[in-house]
Amino acid sequence: MKSGIKTAQVLGGFSVLMGVVFFMAFTLLASLDPSGIVTKSVLVWAGVALFLIFVMEGVVYWIKQSFRIKEENMQDDREKGIVSRSASIFASYGKYKSIVDSIILIALFLAFTGLAIYIFVPLLKKGATFTPQFYTLLAIYAVYFIVLRRFLMKFFSRAGKFARDQLPTCSVEEDGLLINIKFKKGKAGIIVLVGFVAGIIGFFFLKSGSNLVGFICIGIFGLSLLVGIFGGKVAFYPVKILFSEIREIRELSFVEAQSYLDYKIGPDVSLAARSSIELARFLRNPADPSNRPNIYTFMPASSGARTLVIRGENLFYVLAVGNEDVNSLVNEVQKRIRKN
Repeated sequence: MKSGIKTAQVLGGFSVLMGVVFFMAFTLLASLDPSGIVTKSVLVWAGVALFLIFVMEGVVYWIKQSFRIKEENMQDDREKGIVSRSASIFASYGKYKSIVDSIILIALFLAFTGLAIYIFVPLLKKGATFTPQFYTLLAIYAVYFIVLRRFLMKFFSRAGKFARDQLPTCSVEEDGLLINIKFKKGKAGIIVLVGFVAGIIGFFFLKSGSNLVGFICIGIFGLSLLVGIFGGKVAFYPVKILFSEIREIRELSFVEAQSYLDYKIGPDVSLAARSSIELARFLRNPADPSNRPNIYTFMPASSGARTLVIRGENLFYVLAVGNEDVNSLVNEVQKRIRKN
């Protein structure tokens, strides 16, 4: 049964793409009339062009991946408490709100683009002034799309591999699935953990309209990311999940994982809290198998990564992994599950 998640994500991507197209057209047209309303600095105009290109590439990737969403991967039939059920209802409401908002934005940007052309074209007919700002924008767009784009795509592909190297890895053992969780040692790990919880809470407050508290929490999350990147040493913490414990394992793309978290799980504070508490308990004594976290949600951190959803009785893992071939891993685990 279609849930509308693909529609929400595709339309959301197109609404942003239409915004980028509008601003690209508007800046090109506005640069033909350096009347002093906008800055004449060539560097500022170049910065705007590069920013719009960066956003456009991200949106195009998002749209492509959204068309590939398999909505059967979005199932979430866990037994839920009242907080989790409320979060799911809130997420479903957010999905339909996103569809409506995206349609409105697409219509507005189409109208704005048409209005900009309607206003500027008569001015151009009277005599356009081809300014350095205009040539700067035109040169950047031409050089990027004609020459640089294919080389930069290869660079970003390598950067994606570097990002995957920072993620947990999984391997199939004789009796179960071994997950090597990577986490910061000592105080740096505590800060990252607190920042993760703050990010979940901030998302909840932003969705509920409490923007001030939400942005403060997101700011804490952002600072914790800096600690996660530059602070402390990384340690490996192996976690074993027996095949007999796993009822289901499935693989999600980056966009599917984001969709699953946004429109199925939603701002589930109870899930985030339990995940953080169990992870903190595990990190205090990782050698004790009884300390293994049964709830572990590690947000997808790289567009090049794949995400695993692992479910069992009192077991729920959502984690982005750095394995190169996640599909083969999932198939092998599924075979072992059937044997058990």
